[in-house]
Amino acid sequence: MSYTPNVVLPELSGLTLVGQIDFYDGPTEADVTGVWRDDAIGQLYFADDCDFEGILAHDAVTREDLFPCTADVLEAYLNERLDGAEWMNAREPYVAEIAELMGRARAL
Repeated sequence: MSYTPNVVLPELSGLTLVGQIDFYDGPTEADVTGVWRDDAIGQLYFADDCDFEGILAHDAVTREDLFPCTADVLEAYLNERLDGAEWMNAREPYVAEIAELMGRARAL
């Protein structure tokens, strides 16, 4: 499920964390897509497997690790990830999370 931690990484300075969604509903693993925005130019970025208890907490992440995208491309990608998550117990909470994350992405 999504959460927005209060973490600032020097390697990502100038980017605002919009949020992230964990597409794995199990208790111990994560399958996270994170979304950032460059406020200076309005560019959105995303990356997978970027939960703050995992890769971003321990590895140096730079802008080169992020994929630039438009809001429409991001929304299509998140919905594609959801469609591919066959193990998921309940789809509705994730649909709502994607809508909430996209609202924040478009509002910034």
